[in-house]
Amino acid sequence: MRSLIEELIALKVSMINKSSDTSGSKLAIQKHGLSSDSLRIMVCEETIKCCYDLVKQILHEEKGKFDALFLWDDRLAIGALKAMLEDGINIPQDIGIVGYDDIEISEYLYPALTTIRQPTYQIGATATRILLDWLELDEDEGEHELQQIVLKPELVVRETT
Repeated sequence: MRSLIEELIALKVSMINKSSDTSGSKLAIQKHGLSSDSLRIMVCEETIKCCYDLVKQILHEEKGKFDALFLWDDRLAIGALKAMLEDGINIPQDIGIVGYDDIEISEYLYPALTTIRQPTYQIGATATRILLDWLELDEDEGEHELQQIVLKPELVVRETT
């Protein structure tokens, strides 16, 4: 999430999240010396309808006050896309939309959704390798060593940006 914000930092971005934990986003903003006003973060239930209603509300309250909308997942982006198209927003000319997860339908929406693709195969393979390593460790060899592994997601640019 932090790297996407770094890519879009020059824009006025609104983000719809499922959680009020925004520490990673705030860290990216601080890293670039920007005020917390550079990114508006709103919380929404994990339903397409909730996101649709929230985007309708912010379009009426803040039309023209943001350039891009980043959503917690691609399902929520579907609700946002519908709300914007109904309000006559030209995507991406007026407002860009980016989702997360690259679910299958994202490629077939109109306009096709720009999204973040997680390295799911790599996540599963890495987790399996770590688990098997832990299972092979003898009890006499001590505690399991904790590891921090960072797997980079991929930005899939389509028609909404």
